Amino acid sequence: MVHLGANACIVGRNTEKTEAMAKDIASARKDSRVLGMGAIDVRDPEAVLKAVDTCVDELGSLDFLM
Repeated sequence: MVHLGANACIVGRNTEKTEAMAKDIASARKDSRVLGMGAIDVRDPEAVLKAVDTCVDELGSLDFLM
């Protein structure tokens, strides 16, 4: 999706791995924006809401969620 023009946010429990993956995904397209947010437990609704808010604040909108 990033290669085709999308920007992205990815979340994970491990900050180091999540940020490394975001950097790797961002290399798919010049000038892409890919945020890596670690220390997010998807079983915690508050953590997920915070991640969504951060994504919207940084990228302007949330078009879809996988």
